[in-house]
Amino acid sequence: MNRSPDELKDRVVKAVNQLQSGKLRESISALNELIEPTKASPLEKTVLGNLAFGHFCLSNHSEAQQIAHRVLSMAPNDVYVRLVLMASYANSQQHDKSYEIALSLKGEEIPLAWLQSFCQAVLKQGDYAKFAELGDIFQKLDTINPEELPNHIGINGTRNRVFGAESLQRYLALQQKWGEFMMAQAKAEPLSHELRQKAYENRNKDGRIRLGFFGLSDIFDTQKVLKPILEQLDRSVFDVRMAFIENGAGLKTHDSFTSMFEEVTVIPRGTNRSVAEELLALSCDILIDLNGLQQPATRVGAMAWRVAPLQLSWTGRPITCGLPELDYTIVDQVLQGDGEGTLNNCLAMPEAFACFGEMPDFPITQELPSSQKGFITFGVNSEPAKYNPETIKLWSDVLLALPNSKLVFIRPEYRSHYLRENISREFANYGIDSERIDYRYAPSSNREHMLEYNDIDVLLDSYPMPGGIGMLEVLYMGIPAVTLEGGAIQLRVGASHLHAAGLDDLRTESAEEYVSKAVGVAQDVTRRQELRLALRNKLKQTAFVDINRFGKGFDQTMKDLLKHPNLANRLQGAHLESVENATIPSMDSVTIDGSHYKVATMSHEAKAQLASIESTEKHLESLKVELKITQAARSAYLQSLVTKLPVPIHSDKDNGVVAIEGNKYSIEDFSDVAKQQLINVQACDTEIRNVNTRIAIANTAREVYSNALKLAVKSN
Repeated sequence: MNRSPDELKDRVVKAVNQLQSGKLRESISALNELIEPTKASPLEKTVLGNLAFGHFCLSNHSEAQQIAHRVLSMAPNDVYVRLVLMASYANSQQHDKSYEIALSLKGEEIPLAWLQSFCQAVLKQGDYAKFAELGDIFQKLDTINPEELPNHIGINGTRNRVFGAESLQRYLALQQKWGEFMMAQAKAEPLSHELRQKAYENRNKDGRIRLGFFGLSDIFDTQKVLKPILEQLDRSVFDVRMAFIENGAGLKTHDSFTSMFEEVTVIPRGTNRSVAEELLALSCDILIDLNGLQQPATRVGAMAWRVAPLQLSWTGRPITCGLPELDYTIVDQVLQGDGEGTLNNCLAMPEAFACFGEMPDFPITQELPSSQKGFITFGVNSEPAKYNPETIKLWSDVLLALPNSKLVFIRPEYRSHYLRENISREFANYGIDSERIDYRYAPSSNREHMLEYNDIDVLLDSYPMPGGIGMLEVLYMGIPAVTLEGGAIQLRVGASHLHAAGLDDLRTESAEEYVSKAVGVAQDVTRRQELRLALRNKLKQTAFVDINRFGKGFDQTMKDLLKHPNLANRLQGAHLESVENATIPSMDSVTIDGSHYKVATMSHEAKAQLASIESTEKHLESLKVELKITQAARSAYLQSLVTKLPVPIHSDKDNGVVAIEGNKYSIEDFSDVAKQQLINVQACDTEIRNVNTRIAIANTAREVYSNALKLAVKSN
């Protein structure tokens, strides 16, 4: 059946709205149905562009790239689709292609929504000049919708700008801004009493503590960290559950892993509030988030709704967030430090913040590389996105302090000639000849890259973002490392590893000390020979490697939490009392038709109606806030559209014509950017109509409750 242009446009707007609201599969289905009807029409590129984006969001990168290329064959300069393709290439480890697209965007304004992807594309290839063109990252992030901050806070483009106290405070301020926003949202749209009541009633009846974990469905690496915990937890005390947030990439788990939980739940990726409802239904006593703010699709914000008596965050890359309802971030004593650089309380594990499990006992070359070659070989194995020009200068100063030394990079990313050329150029800026720099492409499968470490004398950790498991691997091969500690907990990971290895003297707090320590340990041949023989056995006895040791420590840490007031109240039934109190009207008295009534003397029915009125009024306030936000967004989209409008036309036709501020314009004359902004304006118009309808419904409900209250008072 043929559809009119207006009907097709409405369907496109609806599908785009679904995409923007996170209903990815519904949107993709709708957009697929629109491919043929919009073929060769002005809407075709909009349909295909958004379809490519939808597949990208679901990690269907092959489909996203194929569709994006189809759009670019029609409109080679379409910025939006080029950004989608750039991000898709980056997420599918095709970094050279991603970088080439980033270079093609020269002179284009990078929308804030795509800042993360652009940063990753250029930083993965060591193009710090291109990154610098973006200007003040913190200033840019301060202008975006706070709800979008998790898409940017955790990325290396932001984190590797955290040098001193000032930048750290700006970084923490962004986290705090997000946390305040989430708390306001939870207050404006609270979870219902019925849901909380049901969650309480579904708690364990056998006296065990229900311990839950939740995270994105593609956290395969996290499974390695969780296994030692699951193997050691006392199941007579803990009932262990897992909730995966569906992230489009499918559930990447093994049966041997999921069988270690008493129940595994897959939660649709929706809003933080919808995820909060699902998490509350798990009836957990202790709930641990596994993503924090390090993943763009994180739903740690769901904890703003207080979905469990005790709420913790714990990840392989420790980072706190500004969410007051988060009771603890799990760290270790070194990461915790003096509490600097954190917005949450820290719960310090006995030894290590995570366990990476047993490592292969690859043979260690007993003869030192410096003895074989006649010069010191420093090594770097941190991913390229973790360093910057200041890091290159730091490493250059080390090389300049030992004129005959060399530096080797051991990373799979260095198969890229772009990365090698850019990094060599950076070293040349500080007087380091390219002959002193070596690059090795080391595949990470089966950890065989660890054999390459036999060729280095000392590892140079990256700064401000330190390496992670890579440093442990180097230490395991008997090689010392030097790290420079930062102010925030995630900037002390290298220090934590060195402390476990008994190398606290190689933890430094300034660039000068870093260079001095690196040179000192490089020249101490006797010490390096001893470490080559002893470090592996030392690490095997630490909680970073010994899964039994770490698991028992985690079990005891969770048992210690049973004394926490939040949990004690839950176990004694006080939590139910707080739930019941949620439906009691907050005022002491009320005036109805000129007469005053004390709430305490009202009937149960009257109190219920009064509570419903209060709840409805809160809902109305949140709807008004939503309306205001949508109107502000429409104004911004319209303002941007007005600057991109073509010449007005004089026509009596309505087909393919749009009226804006008293003038008519042919949509065919619109640029791709203008068409996208028009879609955004129309999407906002639809949302404004929907919100106004919901406001009218809420007003009607309030009137019904008011009438019922009057009847209940008269009956009383």
